[in-house]
Amino acid sequence: MRPGVRVRWASLSPRPRQSQLTAQWRSSLAPSDAVRLRAVRHPHQHALSALAVVLLRLEAAGALGVDPLAVPLRWECPGCGGPDHGRPLVDGVDRVSGVSGVSGGVPLGVSVAHAGDLAVVAVSTAGPVGVDVEVVHPGQDPADLRSWVWDEAALKATGEGLAGDAAAALAACDVRDLAPAPAPPGVVAALALLR
Repeated sequence: MRPGVRVRWASLSPRPRQSQLTAQWRSSLAPSDAVRLRAVRHPHQHALSALAVVLLRLEAAGALGVDPLAVPLRWECPGCGGPDHGRPLVDGVDRVSGVSGVSGGVPLGVSVAHAGDLAVVAVSTAGPVGVDVEVVHPGQDPADLRSWVWDEAALKATGEGLAGDAAAALAACDVRDLAPAPAPPGVVAALALLR
């Protein structure tokens, strides 16, 4: 792992009831998060998305030295620019005042991925970052998923998303496997940092 980069995993297993998740995490979600999460209709995907947002807020808050609800988290689609989907972005935050957009703010690279019951976030003070994870299903060769997670992690780091040029994104990034550690067993994961 490079200095200035943190990766954190969380799991829904054992799977608590949705009402327990909502009550437990409500205090860590900003109103803008709740608006975005309303679009996720499937209960499992909703719970996993909420877990990922809470994890992202907690890790970003730790890196910035602010309260999790003070993290200026927003979402932006690289294709259409829509604010209700796409990649997460954290604006610079002044470490002293905690106010976003202040001169001397700290840019923070962030990325989120989830698969199965797992959510992973990457937070970087070393520049733009991308993370991806896929669950290895019984009988599936993990090597078959490796190039996919590398491509997706690199595309996230460059900010292009899946519509981008994977070969160009890989050339612009330093990509590394997260498996076998610190990734949990049974998954293939990659972390990409823009050079």
